[in-house]
Amino acid sequence: MSKGSFTVLTQNAWGGAPFWAKRRQLLARLLSELRPDIVGLQEIHASNVSGEGNQAAELASLAGGYEAIFAPGRVEPSGHCEGVALLVRAGARVVEQSVVPLSRDEGDSLDGPYPRVVLRAAVGLPETDAVVDVMVTHLSLSKRARLRTVPEICGLVASPVASDGCSVVMGDLNATPGDPSLATFGGP
Repeated sequence: MSKGSFTVLTQNAWGGAPFWAKRRQLLARLLSELRPDIVGLQEIHASNVSGEGNQAAELASLAGGYEAIFAPGRVEPSGHCEGVALLVRAGARVVEQSVVPLSRDEGDSLDGPYPRVVLRAAVGLPETDAVVDVMVTHLSLSKRARLRTVPEICGLVASPVASDGCSVVMGDLNATPGDPSLATFGGP
């Protein structure tokens, strides 16, 4: 990118798994040491769809110097939800943000019950005048679903909200390097 450089990090936080308090401390320490400009997180939990008190906000507070943006994917009848999040370094400005639901196949037991979303933000980076279109997602365990939804994400990349046309897609892709869905991204 000719207008400067930036650092991204993506991590599945396993927010619903045991030992969240320990992982939260380790992740916060890592963020404090590495200081990435933008962090994409998956499996972030919140007690309600507003995202108040979500795990990404906890990480942002512990690491210091980040704004947290949360997007619920799966919402339980109790209101508890799991989703994705972005942490944006202080000094960066979020110009625009949206949540884009990915399609689901209700007949696919690995896909239908688990709504997936893309959290998208146009971020103006500090120390540069660049605006980057950043997306974070958590793809399905279903190979058929990944083959269907990766082109949906590529469609978002093809129409960037950032004026500079630079896009970054990150997340838990639930795929090995040889997975056919990754070829759609231009990977191996």
